[in-house]
Amino acid sequence: MQIEREILALRGQVKAADEEFHVALAFHEAWKPAAYDQALHERIGRSYAANTFRVIAAALRREMLLALMRLWDSDPRSVRMRAVGESLQNSEVADELTADVARQWDQPIDPSTVADFPKEHRAQMLHAIRRSEAGYGREMAEIQRGRIAEAISLIQKYVDGEGEPTFRRLKRLRNKRLAHREIEARTAASAGAESATDKEVEMFYQDMSQLIRLLKGAVERTRYNPDETAEHAENAALFWADVKGERTAGHPNYRQPRA
Repeated sequence: MQIEREILALRGQVKAADEEFHVALAFHEAWKPAAYDQALHERIGRSYAANTFRVIAAALRREMLLALMRLWDSDPRSVRMRAVGESLQNSEVADELTADVARQWDQPIDPSTVADFPKEHRAQMLHAIRRSEAGYGREMAEIQRGRIAEAISLIQKYVDGEGEPTFRRLKRLRNKRLAHREIEARTAASAGAESATDKEVEMFYQDMSQLIRLLKGAVERTRYNPDETAEHAENAALFWADVKGERTAGHPNYRQPRA
């Protein structure tokens, strides 16, 4: 019963983490054109609209970082990625998650029921029957153990591994500059030590994306849908495509450049 309760709590944590990451994903995809689209930068140029453009880009970046850091809160009522890692390191929890996958795939399927499914699904059901008869559950159990091990490794990377300095800098940035406003003066050296580079932020984002994918597969037995990322990216592209400076022909307040 204790293991069942821990797994139930773990699934709640992973579901909340997935929802929180989707917030970060939406902000990240909206921010990327503002950061990397050279044509967009040229369109905005030195127009008056560029001031608000920079404000929006900074706000998107800020909200993305806040969403990512919420995955690592320590409040028991919040998503706690450290606690998720600790649960996965419990051998009884890992064994039960693995056995659950094996049972799912080894469960016998009556071939006579295939005719009850729509024609477009019958081939898929026959394929599932053949996999079940071939002991596919054992193979899936090994894949499950690999997911769990990789998820633990990614969490440990930012707890006490090579990513810990990056995480420490991001946490300080969140606590002192984003979530709160520090007013005491800091030396240039201390301020530099607390700042994270764009490369580090992007690496942290990509690692969290991979971690959520692994956790969804290992704990929820659901797959991460890459189309969701593509949809956010497409929406962002459509939004920024309509952004024009007043020095761009077609803008309602277009101003002819001086010779």
